[in-house]
Amino acid sequence: SGLNQIFKRLIADEVLPLLAQTGNGPSLRKALESQADPNVADYRKVRALTYAAALHGPHHDVTRALLESGADAAAGDEAPDVLRMFDDEARIREAAIGRMRRRVRRGACVAHVETLVRAEMNHTKLYLPHLRKNLHDLDGSVRHAAIKALSCMIRRAPVEVLQIATVVETLREMVRTLAAGPEAGNRLRASFADEDSDDGDGRGAWRVGLVVLCHGSVAKALGKLGRRAAPVVGDLAGLLADTRTPSTGRLAAARALGLVSQHVSPSAPPDGGLERAFIEAAPTIANLLADEEEAVRESAASALLKLRTHAKAVPPVVSCQIAGTLAHDISGVGDLALSVLCAWGEGAGPAAPCLAQMLKHGHARVVRAAARSLAALGEQAAPVACELAQAMAHSDPAV
Repeated sequence: SGLNQIFKRLIADEVLPLLAQTGNGPSLRKALESQADPNVADYRKVRALTYAAALHGPHHDVTRALLESGADAAAGDEAPDVLRMFDDEARIREAAIGRMRRRVRRGACVAHVETLVRAEMNHTKLYLPHLRKNLHDLDGSVRHAAIKALSCMIRRAPVEVLQIATVVETLREMVRTLAAGPEAGNRLRASFADEDSDDGDGRGAWRVGLVVLCHGSVAKALGKLGRRAAPVVGDLAGLLADTRTPSTGRLAAARALGLVSQHVSPSAPPDGGLERAFIEAAPTIANLLADEEEAVRESAASALLKLRTHAKAVPPVVSCQIAGTLAHDISGVGDLALSVLCAWGEGAGPAAPCLAQMLKHGHARVVRAAARSLAALGEQAAPVACELAQAMAHSDPAV
């Protein structure tokens, strides 16, 4: 008998939202008599009372029955707009979601918060393939509209929405498009540009395409994605390394790389998704330590510092690349390289021969930095002990 009651209640909970939609008052009352939860919601997180109020009005039998059984009256607030968030037409969905989002921000419609998240996920799933198709439309105005719509969608989407695989793939596609070279990516890059906006060297395509990055939408979205952004780490590094990328785009990409690098875990294995992505991109990132843009340099240093516990898994050439920037003439570059080498410690062991050569540099600042880096290597610096002993005869007492 007890088991029978449990099953009756479960079935009643399942059918209650459907009965509220159909307006079947007698059946809905029977379900409530079977101890159905009057606040139950369906898979879209829409409550039974919301359906009743939106489809039949506040005075209908099903609406009154739910309220009499203890349904939260707040579920009936703005009920028509709740259903519009799931409309078949994208324009109606988007407008309703926007209105509900503003209400929630004001502290209203609290009963519909979960419904709003589910509606945004549903809208993104349905609308994203359409926008991705429009990125390659022959009409430049259609491409512009798609870029703006994608930008808004990514910027406003909650974390739950950004977990959808199609959104992740779209971000990756956008970054790859921007990072593509003039030959390999010509067709893709052209899809972002108007034919009459190109000045002959492809810059027009870059400017139009980078509107998304310039607004910081991709950077913000990738920061939200955290460890799930691993697939685009190499693409971002490539975009930063490409000399054709405009300054605004490089700064946004640098911000994105810095945000994603914050999710590298010192305790995770080096073959972990995000850790492996940064280890593989390390040669490109190391070259960015000497970039002309300070924001790019700092982003690269931040990413490399996050690899300190994984330094031994990084290709040996990277340590030598970093050591080579100790002597760079741009102010602050040598300090960034020094901080990375000291943080890596023994993991930067392959740089020992390069650092030994720098002990013979003409500038005392470089020699001091090389000596400090070698000190951080510990036993890894043993092979160059002779060079260190010779450097002690330097004319600068600090050396």
